[in-house]
Amino acid sequence: MRLRPLEAGDLIGLTSPSFRPDPSVWRGSRASIEAHGYGTAFFGEDEAPNGRYAGAPEMRAAHLMAAFEDTSVAAVICTRGGAGASDIIDHLDFDRIAANPKPFVGYSDATALLMALGGRAGTPVFHGPMAVDLAKGEDAAGAAELFAMLAGARDIVEMKSRGAAPNRPGVVAGRVVGGNLAVLESLIGTPEWDVPEGAILLLEDINEYGYRVERALGHLGRAGVLSRCAAVLFGRSVLADDPDPAAFVRRAAARMEGFAGPLAFDLPFGHAGRQATIPLGVDARLEVSADGARLTYEGIWRRAAAPRIAAE
Repeated sequence: MRLRPLEAGDLIGLTSPSFRPDPSVWRGSRASIEAHGYGTAFFGEDEAPNGRYAGAPEMRAAHLMAAFEDTSVAAVICTRGGAGASDIIDHLDFDRIAANPKPFVGYSDATALLMALGGRAGTPVFHGPMAVDLAKGEDAAGAAELFAMLAGARDIVEMKSRGAAPNRPGVVAGRVVGGNLAVLESLIGTPEWDVPEGAILLLEDINEYGYRVERALGHLGRAGVLSRCAAVLFGRSVLADDPDPAAFVRRAAARMEGFAGPLAFDLPFGHAGRQATIPLGVDARLEVSADGARLTYEGIWRRAAAPRIAAE
């Protein structure tokens, strides 16, 4: 399934499938989106909160469905993560979503929806900045990359590892899937779990203890997930018990010693700083080098995409 790229003046829908965002997120992200030449439409901004959640599960699902079915909306971006996105999945109609395909962007807790939409609706989705990131305005390059991607202006994602990452170079091709490690692990055994043979798997996490990261990677290994993957890419991640980013790299690399394919670490996606926009649910050619990774895509947009933008 190919998507229509955004055009100047298109509306981008913002919705909250997880925790309720601070009101400033709606306002700040609107300013960022408008500065890039697009309009905004809010779905669920005034929904009554349900504890920390942005409404009851069925209401959060209704707002997401409304964003997909609104023909004036060209793309959908999550406001923030947290928890609760998996609770709305059973309230979504994937046939109706597939009949109204459009770019969907999120990460963190939205990993559950990236997997569900990519697998059950068959639409490309995007691991990238959310409204909370746009509102902060701390990653201008990441925001520019997001909107360039949604405009169909690029089909190559280049990402650089920080420092002397223990990358394992190689070239493979496969479907790109993944996201937050803890959320992904929670989906094993559900209808949303879709990691095909030969997949290129993205993994990142934040504020998890080192032993939990090791346990989760061990679980993916023993469940046969890693043996099905052609390559694994790790985003910049920080452990709860060691703020040095190198600590996550060391522990993840140790767990991946028996993996046969290309590996890249400390790449600019996830919670820790720079945020690349990475299409998921579609095939790509991956080249891993000693200092980073390059993904080359085909089949995302209804018209040809062009130049690449590097994420440092």
